[in-house]
Amino acid sequence: QTKPKAERRNITIDGQPTVEVDVKASHLSILYAVNGQTMRYKPDPYTMKGVPRDLVKGVVVAWMGAGKAPAKWPKRVIKEYHDPKGRKLGQVYRVKDVADALLARHPVLASLEKDVMDWANLQFLEAECFLRAMETLHAGGVPSLPVHDSLIVRGEDAEAAKEALQREYHRQLGFLPVVV
Repeated sequence: QTKPKAERRNITIDGQPTVEVDVKASHLSILYAVNGQTMRYKPDPYTMKGVPRDLVKGVVVAWMGAGKAPAKWPKRVIKEYHDPKGRKLGQVYRVKDVADALLARHPVLASLEKDVMDWANLQFLEAECFLRAMETLHAGGVPSLPVHDSLIVRGEDAEAAKEALQREYHRQLGFLPVVV
């Protein structure tokens, strides 16, 4: 779980190279689903004109974690931010502006509420889908390792993993996620 993505590429299963099969925008997709809606994946749900993708995603993650729009930039986002001109994040982008634009694009974010519908609820729903998909894969002789919103599987098992994840998200939440 804590290995950087570059290091995870070196993991082998039974001596065979692996791939990471990722559910795109998993928590945001689940939030749409529990609100009876379907998220559009195009354009990328975390892209916003004039704002780096990692900043947008950082605001979404903070929003889900707190159950409300962040009032200030998360520490992790500040730490990872680099401006070529040496300016601080708050001097270049206001978190309120990014949050307002996100809410306009994803009104479903307004349904988040701490301890009612927040990251913990979304994580539980996601984990249930992953657990069932892993059980299905295991029953078919396919080993898998969970990492956040992805599974590490042998390269030859990538399609089976994608199908198992899509099947479980559809069965449990009523939508087919984008799995890459």
